[in-house]
Amino acid sequence: MPRNAYLMEAGFLYADRRLLQIRVDGDMPRRSWHCDGACIGPEWMSDFPLTAVVDLGGRSLSGKVVDAKGSSVAGTEIVLVPVDPVARLRQDRYGTAYADASGGFQFQGIAPGTYTAYAFEGIEPGIYFDAEFNAQISRQGTLVNFSGGLSRPLERPLTVITKDDLLRLTR
Repeated sequence: MPRNAYLMEAGFLYADRRLLQIRVDGDMPRRSWHCDGACIGPEWMSDFPLTAVVDLGGRSLSGKVVDAKGSSVAGTEIVLVPVDPVARLRQDRYGTAYADASGGFQFQGIAPGTYTAYAFEGIEPGIYFDAEFNAQISRQGTLVNFSGGLSRPLERPLTVITKDDLLRLTR
């Protein structure tokens, strides 16, 4: 996908949709054998096409990561966690990036909405999808609202959350 794109929605036909879920397994969605005029053999295909809507108007965000003394920190993982509880159910609404050698970072293709931005020295992969974890660290993040323009720098740097900070915050 283009850098500024994000997935607005994906699913099967309206009558077959379930809120925030797409289920594909042995018998869902219904499948049957299909063969066009030039086929060598029939193919087992879904009777319901999967549709996706992509928006090319994704937002971008740039910024810098610093430590408690204000010095740049390289290699940290920056995470954007959606504030909206419904958006939190969609893993594609979270964003991750890494700080470069100067502590700088950039996100592209962010869906509109409000997010909490965090910078982690080290973190268990995917733990930021956990609501309880996010509740424990929420005061350490920076709120970012993407309702206006397409691109923006953070007004102030993100302060890195160290491994020791995480241990203290998540006891």
